[in-house]
Amino acid sequence: VHGGEYTGILEWSQKCWRGILSGGENIGVGVLGAATRLAAQRRAWYSRPLWGLGMRNREIVLDYLGAFSAGDTATVAATLADSFCLSGPFLTCDSKQDYLEALRRDPLPPARLEMIELLERGETVAAFYRYIKPGGGNTVAQLFWLDGGKITKTLLVFDSAGVGAGNGNGDGESAA
Repeated sequence: VHGGEYTGILEWSQKCWRGILSGGENIGVGVLGAATRLAAQRRAWYSRPLWGLGMRNREIVLDYLGAFSAGDTATVAATLADSFCLSGPFLTCDSKQDYLEALRRDPLPPARLEMIELLERGETVAAFYRYIKPGGGNTVAQLFWLDGGKITKTLLVFDSAGVGAGNGNGDGESAA
């Protein structure tokens, strides 16, 4: 694909995702709004043993990201397997409990997501997005591994320079 064609395809892809995920709204508001609206409906489904069979992994990841951005730890918890582990620039967790405790210790400020790309292959989802919170933002690459409709592992990659200056952990983004 030539440079101009690639740019056109990328812009088209981003426009499609914005439309699909936001229902015609700005993607940040759309992902948050859609996830918040659906969270109440889906929260009950998460406790059912076979709930994930009807959902695509990308939908589970979008629920997680929307809930994370909204600071909705109940929905975040519902999307995670008990054996969940996370590896990121500021935080490594070996269990769902460790991760949720980190979120309780360092609550997240409200933020919005601007999805760049969301790719799904089998039990793996890759999300590339801008995480925008009061006072700034960061471009993030996050890989998710899922099993049985739950997120089992995630790898979080972003430029940590300047995030949580002074304490390295104080602005909430570090608990991503």
